[in-house]
Amino acid sequence: MAYELIAALHITDAERSTRCRDEIRPLLAQAAAEFRLDAELSRVMRPVDQPRLNRLFVLAFPNQAAKQAFFSNLTRCTPKPARGISPSVSPPS
Repeated sequence: MAYELIAALHITDAERSTRCRDEIRPLLAQAAAEFRLDAELSRVMRPVDQPRLNRLFVLAFPNQAAKQAFFSNLTRCTPKPARGISPSVSPPS
């Protein structure tokens, strides 16, 4: 059974976000996973935690074990901000 993960974010640097997504795509492929959905949001009708959401991703994995294996080593997936450059995702407000 497929296992999907939904992420709603506030992207502050679209170019950096694109680079990060491009770097993650081959890692997802190695895990037999993919970006099922990548959407820019123009308006959030009912914000829950973060009213400034502007991006929605759905990551699809073949099963929960594949998802857990993919995220077991977060350092390979977590981009480190370069000195003097802010991260592309803002913290929740």
